[in-house]
Amino acid sequence: MARPKLKNEYITLGTIAVVDISTKKFPDASMKIDLADWINLLDQGIGRVSCNKRYAQTRLEGKLERVHKLITPHFKLTVDHINGNPLDNRSSNLRDVTQLENCRNKSLSKSNKSGHTGVYERRGVKGSTWNAQIEPDGRAINLGTFKTLAKAIAARKAAEVKYGFHKNHGKEAI
Repeated sequence: MARPKLKNEYITLGTIAVVDISTKKFPDASMKIDLADWINLLDQGIGRVSCNKRYAQTRLEGKLERVHKLITPHFKLTVDHINGNPLDNRSSNLRDVTQLENCRNKSLSKSNKSGHTGVYERRGVKGSTWNAQIEPDGRAINLGTFKTLAKAIAARKAAEVKYGFHKNHGKEAI
């Protein structure tokens, strides 16, 4: 006998659905999605939506799919979550970009120690200096070595503007 399909609980906030996608591994996970998109997915017969390491996912016709891909089939390139939250699947937070543009809107790495993307400390015999670099097209460009963290950050921020990085690039993940 087949197991009954588990359904996600959700609440509506105007035109947005906040869907409980928690699992044992991610007990507090919830997804934001436009109510119209959520109802459309339910009408398509999606399975229970759950959270993997980063994204909301579901089974549709026996195949595991990411929710943001299901609601943007018209996108031709890569789906970017503008605010850096991969569980915010509202259409106003999704954009169709190249892979390069998507890389220009990455959140701050958890292993980053300076608190700023592309800026790291170089400890030496005479004390610390700060190095700044940027990778606008996959190759690292050294922006210089600076005596203060503030100067290294300023050089990096100027380079982000010059190379067209998104304003959210380097922000802490939500």
